[in-house]
This record gives sequence, C-alpha cells and structure tokens, in this order.
Amino acid sequence: MSSRDLFCRQYFIDESRYFADQLKARTEDRQKELAENEQLEAVACLLSGKARSVEAIEYEHPALNTV
Repeated sequence: MSSRDLFCRQYFIDESRYFADQLKARTEDRQKELAENEQLEAVACLLSGKARSVEAIEYEHPALNTV
C-alpha cells in the first residue's frame, strides 16, 4: 500500500471518528432537553447508503465507532 493510500485511509478513519464523536455529543445534548418520559432516537446514514440507529453502530469496519 502506498503512503498516499495509507494517508487517505487514515484521513477517512479520523473523519469517521470525528463524525461519530459529534453525533454522540449532539445526541447527549438533545437528550438532556427532553422530558423524563421522552426518548431521542438517532439514525446515522453511512457512506454505504445504509441507515442504522446509533445503538446498532458497531466495529464492523475500523472507520465506524460505537456511539
């Protein structure tokens, strides 16, 4: 694998982690605003075109992070 390929791969992984961290932070902030009997459900749309609930995101790919 070339150094450019490694750089691109690491960049994608870093950006994916940043996205997951931001999604988690926003979800936590919004959850605080809800009443005790309300629950926030978040859905993430992945680059593959699949949509998954935040609770279902796991380490299927190194670029995905548990949120």
